[in-house]
Amino acid sequence: MANRQSLPNFKMRFYSVELYDWVKEQSQINCRTMTAEINYHIQQAMQNAGTKKADTTRQDEPSASTTSNSERN
Repeated sequence: MANRQSLPNFKMRFYSVELYDWVKEQSQINCRTMTAEINYHIQQAMQNAGTKKADTTRQDEPSASTTSNSERN
C-alpha cells in the first residue's frame, strides 16, 4: 500500500442527513472512524462486483463489536 502521506485527500458531501447518520452509527458500532467505515464499504462493494480487492488495511479486521471475548483474549 502507498504511504498514507502520498495518497490524495478526498472531501465528501453526504446527500442526506440519514446517510450521514447511518455511516456515523455504523462506524461507532464497528469501532472505526467514519473514513475507515466508508473505505470498508467501498472495498466490500469492489469484492462483490468481482473487482480486484484494494490493499487491505486495519478496517478489514473484525471489529470489537463482532469479536467474542474468547477471540480477543
